[in-house]
Parts: sequence; structure tokens; C-alpha cells
Amino acid sequence: MLGDLAVVAAARDALSSAQLFYGGRIYDYDSAYEMAKVADTVVIGDVLHDAGIEAIKESARGVACCPESRSIYELNESSWNYRQLSILMFIIVE
Repeated sequence: MLGDLAVVAAARDALSSAQLFYGGRIYDYDSAYEMAKVADTVVIGDVLHDAGIEAIKESARGVACCPESRSIYELNESSWNYRQLSILMFIIVE
């Protein structure tokens, strides 16, 4: 079960100078997209063991496509903000 979005958002909002990472139960586009709305960083990794690289790619797209988040590409064009969203995932060499 994905973490409670309201609890994650409250934890993030309580931080003054730290970045909130969320990981666990991110298994697809929708779960990644929803968590990207409230977490500073979404960690995608466990799904690799269960569903493979295509599920990782789908989840990463969910984070990157979330309008409430800031994609890695946008970070290069704007000033630093500790609330930026990062996509963390293992690089797989095929």
C-alpha cells in the first residue's frame, strides 16, 4: 500500500531546510505521479525486482510528468530550490 499522501505532505511541510525522500510501494506511473505531488524526492527501485525495467521506466515517467513536481530537466534552467524533485533510480546497462 502506498503511503498516506496527507501524512507525507505534512511531514514535508514541517521541514525547514531538509529534503523529504519517499520510497516504497512505487510500482507504476500512477503511484509515482501521486507521490511526486507531495514528496521532494521519490525513490523508485523495489519495483525492479518484481516487475522489471519497464515498470521502472513507467514509474519514472509518472514522476517526471507530474505538474506539481519539477523534473530534472527543469532544474537545469532554474535556480536551486531545496523542494525540487529528484528521480532516483538504478542505471541498468542492458
